[in-house]
Amino acid sequence: MQAAPVQATPSADPVDIETRTPARLSGTSWTLSEMRGERVSAGTELHFDDASAFAGGQGPCNSYGGEFAGDGEGTFSMANIFATKTACASLAVEAAYIDALRTARRYEVADDAASMTLLDAGGQPVARFTAF
Repeated sequence: MQAAPVQATPSADPVDIETRTPARLSGTSWTLSEMRGERVSAGTELHFDDASAFAGGQGPCNSYGGEFAGDGEGTFSMANIFATKTACASLAVEAAYIDALRTARRYEVADDAASMTLLDAGGQPVARFTAF
């Protein structure tokens, strides 16, 4: 008696290989590298969870999070953003970062998926991230 051949089941890959556009923002962690055209070295991370529609991470001073919507087509919004209340020398950078998250309306991921940019309603970059 021979065993039946095993057939591969297609996986639900979150990246469309043809266009390198993420179907979802989940699955990649991002570190902030630039805000409004200026380099940032504040050690800020951003993570997305599509299942709960939650995004958050560690800012320069505080943990933060909030509700997000990203449709895989480039639209983005984040609301009800909260943060812990620890003071530090980078609090002004953190406040500007939270403001950038609130004003972002679109996102773009580089062809090689190594970076992501959040854009405001006018198409201007408000924050740029590097994948890690």
